[in-house]
Order: sequence, then structure tokens, then C-alpha cells
Amino acid sequence: MMKNIFFLILFLFFASAVFGQAIYSPQDSAVCVSKFDFALSDSLYSKPIGEAVVEIAKSFIGDEYQAHTLEKGEKETLVVHLTGFDCYTFIETSLALARLIKMNKTDFSDFEKEVKNLRYRNGELADYSSRLHYFSDWIFDMNKRG
Repeated sequence: MMKNIFFLILFLFFASAVFGQAIYSPQDSAVCVSKFDFALSDSLYSKPIGEAVVEIAKSFIGDEYQAHTLEKGEKETLVVHLTGFDCYTFIETSLALARLIKMNKTDFSDFEKEVKNLRYRNGELADYSSRLHYFSDWIFDMNKRG
């Protein structure tokens, strides 16, 4: 079983490097869909964005802290990892999901686009330096973009 998981992760990594696609697992996609289902059942789309962010964030209670979840290989690639978070990716994920719920966009591909928009300077993934690594940098970029 562990061998199969290893080969799946390896395949996803190389597919991403060759085709420039996001790196994620089927479990990440399933978590995303389950959060959209939760949001619908809890009518989060009708709540103010702040409340929606809090409710989404609370739905992750019990998930483990994981460092270095975005560092996958030499080339910067969009990584979606929803089974463990560092402080930044926890907030980023909660905000991305809440924003999409408010816009009535509940597809995993929408989530990928929103994470890319939030994670990278001007929403553009270029390389490691285009990633917003600090909250102050993120606030400055988001404020600049309105």
C-alpha cells in the first residue's frame, strides 16, 4: 500500500513538472469537495465572508500541522495540500474556500485558480520568488490589487 502511494505521489510530481499542472492527491480533491458540500448544507453562501471563513476554518479542526507542504521539487509548482497545513496555508485555504462559496464556484478547478490567485504576487505563478511568503507581503499585494 505504501509503495502504491509513493508511486502515485511520484507520478503526480513528474506529471506536474512535464505538464505544468498542480500537484495534489485524490484525497485533496475529495477534501475540497467535502468542504463545498459542508458549505452548502450549512448555507455558508448566505453568511458574511468573515463568518464563512471562520466556519470553514473550524471544519479543519483536528487536522495536523505540517511544515514544508509547498516545497515539491526544484521548480515552483502550484501545490494543493488539504490534509495538513502550516499557519499560512490554513488561512489561505479557509479564505479561498469561503471566497469561492460566496461566488457560487464550487469546483476543484475553481479552488486551484483561487489558491493560485491568493498565493502568488499579482495572482501569477512564475517561480519561488513570486510566492507571497509573508503575511505582510500578502496584505500589501492584496491591497494593491483591491
